[in-house]
Amino acid sequence: MKTENDQDKRYASLQRPIPYQPRMPRLNRAKLFAPYDALKPFESTVHAKDAVYTRRIELSEYAQECLDQKLRHIGRGDQVNVTWFQQSSTSDCDLGSYVNLSGTITRIDPVFRILYFGKTAIAIKDILDLRGEDIDAEREEGTSLSDLF
Repeated sequence: MKTENDQDKRYASLQRPIPYQPRMPRLNRAKLFAPYDALKPFESTVHAKDAVYTRRIELSEYAQECLDQKLRHIGRGDQVNVTWFQQSSTSDCDLGSYVNLSGTITRIDPVFRILYFGKTAIAIKDILDLRGEDIDAEREEGTSLSDLF
């Protein structure tokens, strides 16, 4: 009659099989067991629907002329503060929100009429107000576009 001790000795003499692939590093193995939230895209969509959007403000001719003057005074490397309209991704009409961005202009594309702030591209048609030291110093009038509304 065989005892458990005899079976243990029989298996102890066997060698461990060599794996076909190299072992996965511990850091990568930990990623396999990371928590996964399957409803995260759904929640972000629901929160996007809760956001309050406004209609795009149409600039008067005078406000557009003031903005054009300001755009002529800026260049690459200038520090400016831009208020621009960001259209909602969920609506088809002119609903969105106004965003303030302070930064350095990295590029101006006169053909497609786009200002670049690093990786952020802003269409000139979406700009509501533009402020900066160079702009305010060269302007004789102290009014900003936001004062015109």
